[in-house]
Amino acid sequence: MKILLVGFLRIGEDNATGRTLQNLFEGMEDVSILHYCLNPRLRKIENPNPTVFLTKKESRINYYLFEKYGGMNTDSTAAAAAAKSSAKGGLKKRLKQKLVKSASMLRDNSKIRISKETYEAIDAFAPDLIYTLGGSIAVTDVVIRLSEHYRIPIVVHTMDDLISRRYSGKGLFTKHLRKKFLRLTNKMYEHSVCGIAIGEKMANEYQGKFNLPFYHAMNCIDCTHYEPAEPHEKRRIIFSGGVHGGRDKMLAQVASSVDRYNAAHPDRAVELEIYTTPAGKKQLEAVNSDGVSVNDYVPKEELFHNFSRADILLHVESFEEEDRKYFRLSMSTKLPEYMSVGRAIMVIGPEDVSSLEYVEKHNVGVAFHDLQQIDAFLESVTDEELSQMGKRALALAEKNHLRQNVQRVLKTAFAESVEQYQSGT
Repeated sequence: MKILLVGFLRIGEDNATGRTLQNLFEGMEDVSILHYCLNPRLRKIENPNPTVFLTKKESRINYYLFEKYGGMNTDSTAAAAAAKSSAKGGLKKRLKQKLVKSASMLRDNSKIRISKETYEAIDAFAPDLIYTLGGSIAVTDVVIRLSEHYRIPIVVHTMDDLISRRYSGKGLFTKHLRKKFLRLTNKMYEHSVCGIAIGEKMANEYQGKFNLPFYHAMNCIDCTHYEPAEPHEKRRIIFSGGVHGGRDKMLAQVASSVDRYNAAHPDRAVELEIYTTPAGKKQLEAVNSDGVSVNDYVPKEELFHNFSRADILLHVESFEEEDRKYFRLSMSTKLPEYMSVGRAIMVIGPEDVSSLEYVEKHNVGVAFHDLQQIDAFLESVTDEELSQMGKRALALAEKNHLRQNVQRVLKTAFAESVEQYQSGT
């Protein structure tokens, strides 16, 4: 099976999606990949797959924006969230965020003229299908044209509910972009036999939206990483991840809950350890206390050992309405990693968010929709109850999230797409 991967991201890029793509495709048998990467800044990312990068003559606007603002997030949804978070910042910072959002809109509405050299590279590869995450006008337009040129199906793997959120502002230009994006998205799915969503809830909703069968596949693990718990004096709660999307505020509130609980129960005090980016550390520096510490990420090779130090692994999602809409159908990429070490999971956030529903449905931890529930849980939960949750988490990781099982789902979707598209059924 030969797969043409098209998008702004790259396998192995140092973010949740890049790492997820690497986990999904690493070691996949009987599959070869050619990546048409529309972000020329990602040439520096090491990748074993051959890659064709966007050139200046294919889109001067896209090329310039990536080369000029490579460190700047030009995703319009993320830019809008960043602008909101910096509302109390200085005028210069707010103007910069507006520039980012405007640059994103300009980039996404610019035409990419696929070059002769790019077509020649794809011709030589002779792909059977196109795999993409979609999510923007530029990417969606390119994959439609490539599908029509090569008469091959598109397999869209949706990891965030960008269809509901993309270009959702009130300006006339934003409304124009949203209308164009939805039209192109519908056309893209007309070139699909099936789709892939990141979770079961998204798959069910998208199946009704696009009248196509949807598989679901999220981040995976190569193996489980269980280690027996080392003796320690206090119960330990560990959070690891970025603090974007309102998670910084949630973690600050969880830290306050821990401090309050420890003050009321000094004989049963707990520790909260937060591991995040340098920017996240700066955002959360005020929450450090006797019972709460904010730390740098541990190296990748130490990640699972660090998770194994926990009695409870923590994940949070924001209660803010705008954040909730963005994450409602998404599944946190860290959940399979958490489950793989066999520890109980505590998730906190709104009721209708997929990550919370998944933990609750499979009873691998607790899902709280009110921060006030934390105190009662910490006071009443027994070591045996935490142990049983951890055992169920480990079993679920082995059943649903081992790489070999997730790759089986992907390969089924790929084979079905090629077979049915070629037969016209």
